[in-house]
Amino acid sequence: IGIDGVSMGGTRSMYYGFKYPELFSSIGSVQGAFGGVLEIYRELIRKNKTVLKERAIQLVTSDGDVMAPSVERLHDILREEGIPHSYLKLTGPHDYVFNQGPGTLSLLLFHSQALPPPLVPNP
Repeated sequence: IGIDGVSMGGTRSMYYGFKYPELFSSIGSVQGAFGGVLEIYRELIRKNKTVLKERAIQLVTSDGDVMAPSVERLHDILREEGIPHSYLKLTGPHDYVFNQGPGTLSLLLFHSQALPPPLVPNP
């Protein structure tokens, strides 16, 4: 099971993914609004570091994203704590067009690559 979200939904997807990492194989956020809650995320990352190191994690932002500074700061926190993750900074604003285009494509590609290979039935 993967979890992802956009803007405030991205904030919540990371919160639940970091709080309950044993429930998710992949955790993502597109243009998350992390602003004033970064210390909460740092605490969750430290508490669940061992499990989070085994999860696929992705942060996506863009050059016109008003939330970009907080996404970049969460990227820094993950890096400081030694948590492997993908960080993408794409081109575009924080709007529906971006989220329905590049944002959606980035989360779909990320989660599809995080999935284990499909089981092939034995003939």
